[in-house]
Amino acid sequence: MAEQVLERQATVPARAEPPPKQPWWRKAWRYLRRLQEDMSNDNLTLVSAGVAFYWMLALFPGIIAMVTVYALFADAGQAREQLSPILGALPEDARTLITDQLDKTVDAGGGGLTFGLVASLLAVLWAASGGMQALMTGLNIIYGAQETRNFAQLRGISLLLTIGALISAGVAIALVAAFPVVLDRIGLDPVAAVGAQVVRWLILLVLIGTGLSVMYRFGPAPHRARWHWVTPGNVTAVGLWLLASLGFSLYVSSFGSYNKTYGALAAVIVLLMWLYLSAVVILLGAEIDAIREQTVLVKDGRVVELGTAREGVERTMSTVTESVDVAVPVRTAYNQWTQFEDFPQFMDGVEEIRQVTPEMTHWKVKIAGVEREFDARITEQHPDERVAWTSVDGPTHAGVVTFHRLDDSHTRVTVQMDLEPEGVAETVGDKAGFVDRKVKGDVKRFKEFIESRGGETGAWRGDVARPQP
Repeated sequence: MAEQVLERQATVPARAEPPPKQPWWRKAWRYLRRLQEDMSNDNLTLVSAGVAFYWMLALFPGIIAMVTVYALFADAGQAREQLSPILGALPEDARTLITDQLDKTVDAGGGGLTFGLVASLLAVLWAASGGMQALMTGLNIIYGAQETRNFAQLRGISLLLTIGALISAGVAIALVAAFPVVLDRIGLDPVAAVGAQVVRWLILLVLIGTGLSVMYRFGPAPHRARWHWVTPGNVTAVGLWLLASLGFSLYVSSFGSYNKTYGALAAVIVLLMWLYLSAVVILLGAEIDAIREQTVLVKDGRVVELGTAREGVERTMSTVTESVDVAVPVRTAYNQWTQFEDFPQFMDGVEEIRQVTPEMTHWKVKIAGVEREFDARITEQHPDERVAWTSVDGPTHAGVVTFHRLDDSHTRVTVQMDLEPEGVAETVGDKAGFVDRKVKGDVKRFKEFIESRGGETGAWRGDVARPQP
């Protein structure tokens, strides 16, 4: 019997087959469910409403600032004409409200737009930056970042981002309005003209995406986010913003009844709704990037968030600790816990575990009636002392088992499990004490399993050092 046990100490092949790939639709569904839960936890729609309100207050100061800067390089009276192609995507009521304000700004300015530049521009930039600061607050909520910047830093960053947004708006105006005029004067052939138009819109999309990338990086409080020019979040936000703007414009013009409902306030309501949709899309892009940046590491048996999105912030985990005294030597108890493939024999809900490499396993589990698959890595392992593992994808799952020698034939085994419920069923099960009962049942079944056998089913005596933070 002892010889058979020793023969199983190196049962993991040097080149094991990788775990089977999950269907794309299952991964997509799991990701969408995670996204929906994070949006709900962060109150994304409520935060977007607040951001849209502050944008509404900052919109007209922003228009004044843009016309003021525009007047330095061209006739301010052309501002409305140049902006018409861009404003065309807005609903008619919102477009009329903005163009009316443009007319008043241009008519009131005259030569004063240039001579009063310093005083007026600083004032309107200060007012317009309030909308940018509201977005920064929303990004803090999405990224789970605690604000550590002082008032001067916040205002300085919001002013710089506001100026950047105004410059980007000016470039967008040039691309949408002035670029076609230049092409007409050059007189390109039809094929080249079509190519130039495609390039123009690609540049515009890149400009918007880059602006969002800068916003996602510098808007929230410092959280050690990695810099990426192109991310799934900003690409999604750009695409959804274009679709939402065009779709909302079509809806208002074809099916909307805002004039009947709100009367003279219809234009304001329509504009506020468009700003709200824009805020939702931008914060949704940030939510996507926040999920992408999250990683999990087991440190001293605790699941700690070390992702660049929410570094140092512990997740909302369900942590359960149970101990049991078993009538076997510490070596026997430890050896059995290194045999992950045998866990289903005493762990309720664990359907199958496959040892892929000495430090990597593939799990199939059923939690609260919901089936899950994920890969888990052994993060720490010291013979006769402890074994720790954590999931590297899929549901957040981690565990650590420690062994304390009571005497030559008795050992105290302490099991700590960290689980993050996903979905309604698992959350309800967690609140009802499902995880507590599960872990308590697991350690009881382990005691019966190892004591009835009188020995381990195998062993792996390798050592895995704990990752350094």
